[in-house]
Amino acid sequence: MNAQRSLLEEVLPRFDANEVHDVWVTAPPHVVFAAVRQVTVQEVRLLRPLEALRALPGLFARRSVFWPNPSAPVLDQFTTGVVPLGERAGT
Repeated sequence: MNAQRSLLEEVLPRFDANEVHDVWVTAPPHVVFAAVRQVTVQEVRLLRPLEALRALPGLFARRSVFWPNPSAPVLDQFTTGVVPLGERAGT
């Protein structure tokens, strides 16, 4: 049986740790992924308080800190500068 390798396995075939989480969603993958892309910062309850805690050292050091735009999608706010290694339609 040859299962299709995940993008992670293609980019990083050997790694030291493995952690797996899953949730069954009764919707097609493309619908779920589109919904995930639309989640905004304000919709994730603990995100802003946790980001405020994360910013405290920078505030005390009088450095500029990152404040996510509450109405922006989470993935847009937290993937700036991230280079996607791949994406497969429908997965």
